[in-house]
Amino acid sequence: MGSGQVRHRPRWRVTALGLTLALLCGAPTTATAATVSHFSAYAAAEALVPTYVHPPGVWYADRVCIAFQGRGYDPMLATYDPATDAWTGPARLGGNDLTLDSHGAPALFEDTAGNLHAIFGSHHSEMLHVRTTSPGALDSWVTAPSIDAVGTYPQVAALPGGDVAILYRGGQGRWYLRTSPGGSGTFGPPQRVFEPSAEEWVYASMWAGHDGRLHVAFLLQDAAERDVEQMALGRHDAYYLVRDSGGTWRNAGGAPQALPITPDAARAGCLVYASASVPDGAGGATREIVSEVIARADATGAPMLLFLRGSGLGDGRYSWCFARFTDGPSGGWQIAEVTKTDHGYDGGDFSVRPDGTLEAFLTADVSDPPLAYRYRGGGIGRWMSEDGGTTWTLAERTINPPEPMSRFCAPYVIEGAPAEARVTFIEWSDDWSNFFQRAFLWGDAGLVERDIPPTSSRLAGPDRVRTAIEIARASFPEGADAVLLATAADFPDALAGIPLANALNGPVLLSPGSSLTAEVRAEIARLSPRRVVLLGGSGVVSEEIRRQVSSLLPSAAVERLAGPTRYDTMLAVARRLAQISPVRGEACLVSGADWPDAVSAASLAAVRGWPVVLTRPEALSPQAAAALSEWDVTATTIVGGTGAVSDAVEAHVPGPLRIGGTDRYETAALLAERGLSLGLLPHRMVLATGSGFPDALVASGLAARLQAPVLLTPAPSLAPATAGYLASTEGVTVVYIAGGTSAVSAGAEAQALELASTAGDR
Repeated sequence: MGSGQVRHRPRWRVTALGLTLALLCGAPTTATAATVSHFSAYAAAEALVPTYVHPPGVWYADRVCIAFQGRGYDPMLATYDPATDAWTGPARLGGNDLTLDSHGAPALFEDTAGNLHAIFGSHHSEMLHVRTTSPGALDSWVTAPSIDAVGTYPQVAALPGGDVAILYRGGQGRWYLRTSPGGSGTFGPPQRVFEPSAEEWVYASMWAGHDGRLHVAFLLQDAAERDVEQMALGRHDAYYLVRDSGGTWRNAGGAPQALPITPDAARAGCLVYASASVPDGAGGATREIVSEVIARADATGAPMLLFLRGSGLGDGRYSWCFARFTDGPSGGWQIAEVTKTDHGYDGGDFSVRPDGTLEAFLTADVSDPPLAYRYRGGGIGRWMSEDGGTTWTLAERTINPPEPMSRFCAPYVIEGAPAEARVTFIEWSDDWSNFFQRAFLWGDAGLVERDIPPTSSRLAGPDRVRTAIEIARASFPEGADAVLLATAADFPDALAGIPLANALNGPVLLSPGSSLTAEVRAEIARLSPRRVVLLGGSGVVSEEIRRQVSSLLPSAAVERLAGPTRYDTMLAVARRLAQISPVRGEACLVSGADWPDAVSAASLAAVRGWPVVLTRPEALSPQAAAALSEWDVTATTIVGGTGAVSDAVEAHVPGPLRIGGTDRYETAALLAERGLSLGLLPHRMVLATGSGFPDALVASGLAARLQAPVLLTPAPSLAPATAGYLASTEGVTVVYIAGGTSAVSAGAEAQALELASTAGDR
């Protein structure tokens, strides 16, 4: 063995064959569903945006009802009945026309007749509206009158007497308030609340106090200041405005404020916190960012605000701040720091408990998973204050699943919900084209679990090229930022490109011959990427293909990553990935002479942000050595046995850890099991043939998108190692099949589902 080498003994080795034979012989089963901690695994990247779209969750008809953006940004509704511990949905409520724009989350409200309504907007088009056909009929919805021809960020509040108010952003950045008598769904004429200037826009968040007052927290965005990395886009200052029960708008001190509020009027009468001046490191200064500002009020009606302030990007650069207004000569806004975090868009919410205790759910440094990349999202912790917000204590470090690579965001406290099911939040992704995030419900006993019967989804075309297209359609249903094109005739370029494709938010498509087929051309047009990357030299992906792509997408950037050999192309891909991936120090090393180990390794490498480094089996390729050196690798995961990557190679790589079984199937299963400890998720898996590379080639791209492992199998029936993994891994709810029945048979698919249904019961 080489230094650091571990030979894994699978915990399922003894029983795998017996389990497979038992299933083939019709052995009885004892379970039909997998238990998971999420209630949906198909949510959009910003499925919830509770600062600016709320309430996403309500207590209605003795059920917790949660609305969120699902596949295609369409509004979905899931419900939970605490009395029976039963979930329904998610079910689609309507359609949204958004494309790669996730600003259309739904808000819910109940009218006095007992109907539930959902409002959802598109960024620059119509704000739509649906309601139940009758009280409690959550499975039957009808279209209601739209709110505005242009609208987004709907925020709905119930008023005393049953009226409903909605605040939203309309055309030209103006914010409007409209009311509906009895919440009937017919809203009166709009009142213009905020009037932006050409230089500054407004972002507002409204909440209704129980006394009928409408509390509005807002900030200003300087259009000239844009920092794409921070994603806070010049947002500054925190402001407060309230509409009293008589309809007069006032500041915190009670002084009337004339509408519409302009930026200058806000600074003059509504300021809570002014952004500080921050050195920019170049002898100048910028203004501190303020974001995620929300308002509440205590039992006496005293206003309170929660907001983020800070600058830059990284641990401790931002502070969650709590502001409370008190009357009197020494009164005014008192501001206290709750905790630190690392991004200006980390999400949070807070509430006033019946005993007056304050409770905040915050994405923050102290709650971040230790292996999560340092950008938006992380772990969500729970903070408490018993002195009105002056001091805060961390009551619960994280309310999320303990997965090392997952990030969470957008917590929302559901008013009126029971203690065991009262906070909803989502898994976070920076990729707007990704619809594979999970959504959760949490209560005082922890995450509310759900039993989901395992299902399968076969993605296949009549050939390898069209199988890749089917996988792209499932992975990127609304388009992609990028497309990578590789030859369909061989495996190395495509598999080395999987981590880069994942980092660029796009699929790998296969091209046969020297020209694009009509089907590939149509798929590229549907995806409408901003960037196309050709993998390999002109001998495998021709200059004619480059010309066709440029003609099809004249505004897209087209680049080629290539070298004279597969190892040189791999190095070019690794160098391009290094420009994007935030990690260093680790890599996957696989044989460049055969494909099965690379298929299994590519999804894990993509999720972790590592390169897939190809080497010759008998000696470390110079290009592989260069890639490991340039990535500052100190830990090398070698995938495959010594026949694939020799001991001589292992002796020349830093920090080797070999994951290898007796054959490709056991290697894939061992790597899958290892992957679960490194960030892959157990509730989905991709099953591909181990007999030929064409269908398996694009399975890794799908698995990376799903954050799932790839398992291999012979076509007729599951390999014992693959069956063993399924039998011992609880919580698998979807088995994706890459390729047709000649690659993975219907019998193997049925075996996989049966094992997923009974995992842990034997």
